[in-house]
Amino acid sequence: MGPETYWPLISGFVGALIGAAGPVAVAYIQARKDERTHRREIASRLALADRDLHVEVANKRGGPVLPISIYLAHHIELLDRLSKGPISAGDIKAMRARTEELSNLLLELDKEGE
Repeated sequence: MGPETYWPLISGFVGALIGAAGPVAVAYIQARKDERTHRREIASRLALADRDLHVEVANKRGGPVLPISIYLAHHIELLDRLSKGPISAGDIKAMRARTEELSNLLLELDKEGE
């Protein structure tokens, strides 16, 4: 067997690898998309429950209730960070600062609109 015999075998093997890589890549991309969609659904449920709790507290004690978008942004960020591994106290502080920043911005916009 000369070298010319191996080229068709190598070509066939490489072609099979390329052909098998396509479905594996598609499955990987779909799994990531499904995981992200699932995290968004969970974040939506958590945001709604969190806002409902704040509405209940505001009805009893008074005070503002933020728009659902603030709760949703907070829970999306929380779940995204958790998906990457454990979160630290610094992560919690950063998320709280971001939530406060968004809240203050919306309150300012509301005041400007009045």
